[in-house]
Amino acid sequence: MAMPEQSAKIIGFRSFEIDLSRWELRDNGDPIDIEPQVLDLIAYFAQHQGRVLNRDEIIDAIWGGRIVSDAAISTKIKDCSQRVSVRPRRRHWTSTG
Repeated sequence: MAMPEQSAKIIGFRSFEIDLSRWELRDNGDPIDIEPQVLDLIAYFAQHQGRVLNRDEIIDAIWGGRIVSDAAISTKIKDCSQRVSVRPRRRHWTSTG
């Protein structure tokens, strides 16, 4: 898997860019309206492409170690997948191993 492009606080993957300084997700340059926690997850996954992330790492990074149900995590990851999916739907980094 290719590493994300990073320059000037921008992470790029496929047609998407995450502007870390503006905390904004764009598709082909167009801003996407997105829930902040979903963007947190997308950015975390993009920054760790090529790694298998376990549940505890994700909880620590996104929820600050708070107790979070498996259903809540699954819902947020599903939201991520829907936001950055390509047509037809294909997952690229949504496994919680």
